[in-house]
This record gives sequence, structure tokens and C-alpha cells, in this order.
Amino acid sequence: MFRIIICGVLATVTIVATVSLSIGQDRREITTQRERARTQMVHPPGDPKPLLYEAGATAPNSARLLTTGDETDGAWSLVELTEMPGTKTTWHRHPHTDQAYYVREGVFTVKVEDKIYQLHAGGYIFIPRGTPHGTGNVGSVPVNVLLIDGPAGFERYFQARPDLL
Repeated sequence: MFRIIICGVLATVTIVATVSLSIGQDRREITTQRERARTQMVHPPGDPKPLLYEAGATAPNSARLLTTGDETDGAWSLVELTEMPGTKTTWHRHPHTDQAYYVREGVFTVKVEDKIYQLHAGGYIFIPRGTPHGTGNVGSVPVNVLLIDGPAGFERYFQARPDLL
């Protein structure tokens, strides 16, 4: 009987120790992610290198992932997009993501619900999650915009697109 009790106690101690180590590892991983999210980021011009993707335009578009969800603990992301003439998205919505665009160069066309906006350099638009919209460059020169998504995650779309070229 004593051996059975000792074996039971040892088994319990082993299980508790294993679970504690596992929980400790999870906490260290979460802490590391949060520390990474607090790290300052500085990018010189042209860095990070742009990712090229096809969007039916006159030439491939590019996306520079300036800040990803990995760096903000999933809170938001910042992507610089250069869209060539002829770029046009399909009519769509993001049920879990708010989007904001800031136009740096060119004229960015955005249709939100039943309104069409021609946003020139310095223009800004916020598109709440779930709102039907489409974007494009109907002009003759490239458009450069900053895209902020919150929460993060949409930037992975641009990471996957170059593989399709």
C-alpha cells in the first residue's frame, strides 16, 4: 500500500512539474512577444525591401511592410503601397479589421458604400470594419498610400502575394 501511495505522489509531482514548465514556457513566449512589440523600429528609405504583387495593373504593385502585427502584439500594422495605373480591388469588406489610408502621392480612388472619393496627396479615409468598399488607381501615374489595419493580420496578404507572380 505504501508503494502505491508513493507512486501516486511521484506521478502527481511529475505531472505538476511538467505542467508548470509548460506554463512557464508559454509565459516566456508571451513575454518575448510583448518585448518585441515594445522595440523601437527605424527604417531608412527603401527598407524594408518592397514585395511585388500583381493586381491587374500596367506593372506589378509593391508593398513595404513597415510595421507588422508581430511587432505590435497584433494591435495594428502599417504598410506602404505603391499602386500602378489600372489597379483595382474587387468590391469587398473586412469583417474584423478597420482600415485607414493616407495618400502620399497621386490620386487614390475609394468607393465606400455608395460614395466615390478621389483622394489627392494629403487625403485620408477611415473605413470601419464590415463596410463594403473598393479601391483603385484610375489615373495615369502611380499612387503611393500608407495603409493602417487594426487589428493587424491583413499585412500577411501582401506577404503571400509575391509567391503568385
